Amino acid sequence: MALVSYSDSEEDEEPIAKRSKKDAVNHEDDDLPPLPASFLNLYSSSVRVSNTDDPSLHHGRKRIVKHVEGNWPTHVYLEWLPSPNEHETLTRLLKALPNSTVHSLIETPLQVPLPLHVSLSAPLVLRTESKDTFLDDITEQLKSVVGSLRQPIKVRPASISWHGNEDSSRYFLVLRVQDPQQPQSPSSLTLLNQLLLTSNRIAAKHNQPQLYTKLAQRNSSNPTKATATAENNNDFSPYFHISIGWTLPSTNRNLEDDNLAMQPIVKEILDDLCENMIVSFDAVKVRIGQTVTALPIGGSQTSKKRGLFD
Repeated sequence: MALVSYSDSEEDEEPIAKRSKKDAVNHEDDDLPPLPASFLNLYSSSVRVSNTDDPSLHHGRKRIVKHVEGNWPTHVYLEWLPSPNEHETLTRLLKALPNSTVHSLIETPLQVPLPLHVSLSAPLVLRTESKDTFLDDITEQLKSVVGSLRQPIKVRPASISWHGNEDSSRYFLVLRVQDPQQPQSPSSLTLLNQLLLTSNRIAAKHNQPQLYTKLAQRNSSNPTKATATAENNNDFSPYFHISIGWTLPSTNRNLEDDNLAMQPIVKEILDDLCENMIVSFDAVKVRIGQTVTALPIGGSQTSKKRGLFD
């Protein structure tokens, strides 16, 4: 049997100083480009490992939509992955809050940045036999809105507040956003409103809940919280938001008043966000189970990415 010939280790070694210099050159370009949106579509939601709800494993959170065999959790949304600088600013904002019980939504417990979103639908639950029809309906209608656009949809942060979920079991710390692409006439709607109304219309057709309609009705009877204008009941602009953190209602008794205790450092960071940050969306996404369908803004192609467990 022939023996494998190895070179002499002394001949193969480089001087440490020389090798360190080479390594330094090779690591100059360690800043990797961001992951493509198609990769994020593959991992749009966490993998379910249990059919039961155990709040003790999730900081006291309770599952709003129970897992039922044959049901498909569905969501329509605009997704945004903050840049490193934007992520750092949002992190500083969370750390500056006086309430230390706020859990971050901008990164995992291992400090891996997470994509954020603006919702265009309520949490929907489709049966297996109706999910394909729903997807066909929603994509056809949404493409009629975004297909003619030539630029991404852009919004700016406008304020910070608390936003309760459907049963007030959890409160989200949110950046309220405003649509800088204002309509040309008072009777027109912003792009976000057009997308929301389209999504709500298809949801109603499939006997699914609509986003913000009940909230707007409740607030319209309360003059201090009335936000939708009397002239245009389809304007839900004050409700669009990006969630960046969450807390349980028992940890802060002042959540219901929708006001945050603004310390100077919080206000300083928030003012910087509102003045300098522009959030850009280049696709509308529809997630059904682990499958994400992306409708590019102004594009003719529809990308569909399947999860690992479809």
